[in-house]
Amino acid sequence: SVIRSGMRSGYINPSASTNGTFGPGDPVTLAQLAKVAHKIANIDESIYHEEPRNSRARGTWFADFYASAESRYWAVYRDPMDAPERPATRSEVVCTLLQALDVPRLWPKGNTFSDVTPITPYADCIETAATDGLITGDQTSRTFGPERPVNRAELAKMLVTASELYGERTKE
Repeated sequence: SVIRSGMRSGYINPSASTNGTFGPGDPVTLAQLAKVAHKIANIDESIYHEEPRNSRARGTWFADFYASAESRYWAVYRDPMDAPERPATRSEVVCTLLQALDVPRLWPKGNTFSDVTPITPYADCIETAATDGLITGDQTSRTFGPERPVNRAELAKMLVTASELYGERTKE
């Protein structure tokens, strides 16, 4: 579903063609997350003609996505010293998707997951996503794992669910 809609793609060869692999267990990077968030929300990243503030994003395939995310003040992209190719955490993915889709957030109470308190970074996004049904966490332990990295399969599931919950904003 996410490949057909254009929100995700498999890995690309240097010749810009797909190499036939998706890598479901591979971690999602902040750079990849920026691209996916733009795709799900149908945001044109090319309208910002500025270099990213993050010097590590300049001159890369994701420079336009990163500059656009920074200019929109998405929380995850505020630190110009962060490494764009580091794995994105579960909380960062949830927050970025909610911001890209302009989903109003709830005030965090700290009673949804045992490992998410009101002062956990992005707690408002995590609790909103859980209330809306975007995420479920581990039902047995009532945990979310906000600092755990997200893999490509998990992100694909979140994208499909977000499209269903927050309105069809994809090309398909």
